[in-house]
Formats: sequence, C-alpha cells, structure tokens
Amino acid sequence: MKYALAIVAAAGLASAANAATAINFDVSLNGTDWSSSVDAGAGTTVFVRMRMQLSGATALGFSGITAQPVLSNWNANDVRNGFTFPGVDNTGAPTTETAYDGRHVPSAPATNVGRIFPFGSGGQGVSSSSGLLTSFVDGGNRLRFAGSKNTTETTNPAWGVAIAQQPASLSGTNFVGSTNVTVFRYSITLGAGHTESLVASAVQVSGGLAKWYLNTTGTSILNDNAITINPGTINIPAPGAMALLGLGGLVAARRRRA
Repeated sequence: MKYALAIVAAAGLASAANAATAINFDVSLNGTDWSSSVDAGAGTTVFVRMRMQLSGATALGFSGITAQPVLSNWNANDVRNGFTFPGVDNTGAPTTETAYDGRHVPSAPATNVGRIFPFGSGGQGVSSSSGLLTSFVDGGNRLRFAGSKNTTETTNPAWGVAIAQQPASLSGTNFVGSTNVTVFRYSITLGAGHTESLVASAVQVSGGLAKWYLNTTGTSILNDNAITINPGTINIPAPGAMALLGLGGLVAARRRRA
C-alpha cells in the first residue's frame, strides 16, 4: 500500500512539473471576435480580456490568481469605460454592481466588463474590500488595474485584481470546470494622438503563482509558477491607412446597394 501511495505521489509531482499556465490577453472590436491584435483608431472602443489557460497537467478547474493587468501607451484622451454593470451575487441572483466596482459580471453579453462570474474572488461578499478595483495611470502612460490600496505596481502586490472561484463542492452548478477560462475584461475608447500600438499585458503576479483545483473540495491545489504572459496588441494604423480602410468600406457599401 505504501508503495502504491508513493507511485501516486510521484505521478502528481510529474504532473505539476509539466504544468504551464498562460495568461492570454485577447482584444476585440465587438466583444465577440477575439484575437491577439486588432487595428483601431480614434473613437473606437476596444475590448480586452484576460484568459487563463493550463497545459501539461490535468485539473478540475481554475482556482485563482492575483495580478495587475496593464495597458501600455495609454494617453489622456483615452476613456476607460466603467465597471458598473448589472451582475450577479455569490448565489447567482441578479444584482446591480454599484457598491463594489468590478466585483464580477455575467459572461454574457460579451461587452460586460469586470471580473467574470464566478471568478469575482472566492467567497467575496458585499463588504469585501478586495472587490474595489481602480485604474491607475503610471509613469510612461501605462494604465494599470488593481485594488484601491495598490497605488504603485509594488505597493501591495496582493491588492492587485484578485480573481478566484470557490471549489466545486461549494459553488455547485456555478463551478466552471475548464482549464481555458476568461476571468477579467475591460474596455477603452481610444482618443486622438496615438502614434504607437497599445499593448495589453500584466505585471506583478502575486506570489508568482496561478492555482488550479485538483479535487472538488479544494483541499488539493496545483500551485503553478510556470507562467507565461501572452500580450494583446491594439495597432494604430497610419492616418493614410485609416483613410483607405474607410474608403474601402464606402466602396463596398456602394457595391452592395448597386
């Protein structure tokens, strides 16, 4: 029996050794069609999502991570769209997200922004201060999302965007048993003055860990420190290119009418 247990333990270690977590940042112009890059000009609203993906190991579902999503080359003419949307509470009942900005919102419609239910931080309630999200404009025109106490990237890394779901034994049918999940979304409306691409990424993963459930009760967790961050890019075409894009759309519309 001891020998059998040793084999199981070794298998678990091998699984953990091969595990790799990707934090993927995808971008979209409509909240439905996602890719690693889009072209957008002034006046365009762009959606950004943070997607967790596990490879090289087996898990029952995502447990949690705390990180700080960032958008480089932000400028003062851009608008960060708010997080106050109709959402759901910890029991799945409808509510309006006003008292705790950014706690969690339903995954549909795809244009909702905030932490995607049920990843609004495990066990989080109305009075949970970690539900408060703030956007900070750091030096170098970088927009950063974090908890209200994390005034700089390194002030309180544990007060980043705390993302988690409760184990299956507690969350029941709300549990998302997938190893490829969207956990956070935000959107911006681009202003004038951009000459460089904007890059969506993340900094300061708290503890350097992404956590995945290995059993339904949450007593066994894969703590994965092999994290890769795959950024998303908002390309800013040259003014002439934007004009050609607009002209192409006008010609296509005329052909359709003809």
